[in-house]
Amino acid sequence: MTARALPSLLFVMVLLMCAPGAPWAAENAPADHAKVFPTTPVTKADGSRWRIGYVAGGNYNQYPLTLIQIVNGLEKLQWLTLDADIPSGLSGHDLWQWLATHTHSPYLQFVDDAFWHAGNFDADQRAPMRAAIKRRIQARGDIDLIIAMGTWAGQDMRKLGPPVPTLVASSSDPVGSGIVDSA
Repeated sequence: MTARALPSLLFVMVLLMCAPGAPWAAENAPADHAKVFPTTPVTKADGSRWRIGYVAGGNYNQYPLTLIQIVNGLEKLQWLTLDADIPSGLSGHDLWQWLATHTHSPYLQFVDDAFWHAGNFDADQRAPMRAAIKRRIQARGDIDLIIAMGTWAGQDMRKLGPPVPTLVASSSDPVGSGIVDSA
C-alpha cells in the first residue's frame, strides 16, 4: 500500500463526477490512465478502511443527488456495495446516515458522526463548523478524506488548510470563489 492510494481515490471520485459521455469521462480515458491513476480498490497501508467525512454549507436539493452519483460510481468500480437501493428524497444528513449503515466495504467507511453543515447556509455558523472540523481532525485524526459539497464547504475547507484531502463537488466558480488558485 502506498501513499498514492488516497490521491488515486480522489482522482477516481473526480472522474465519477464527470458527465457520462464527456470527452474527459472515465469510460473515455486513455487505456493507460489506470497505470498513472489506478482505480483498483485498496485499503490503507495498515489494512484499515479509508474513513470519509462530509461537509456542506447547508441543505440544497442537488447535494444528495451529487453524493448518490459519487456512491454509484464507487460501487461500479467495486470500492463498495450497498445492501439496498438508496431511498429517494433524503436530506444530506439523512443520506449520510443511510450510507453509514447501508454501505459495505473493506476499503471505505462513511463515518456516521463525521457530518457537518453550516445550518441552512447560515454565515454565522461557518466559523463554528470549521472549528468543529479542525478539532475533530486534530484530536482524533480519524478522517482520511472530506467530501465538501458546495462552494461554501469548499471555501471552508480551503480556509482550514485543508487538514485532510478534500473533494469539492457541486461548486460554482472554484477559481473565482477562492477554492483553488487556478484552473
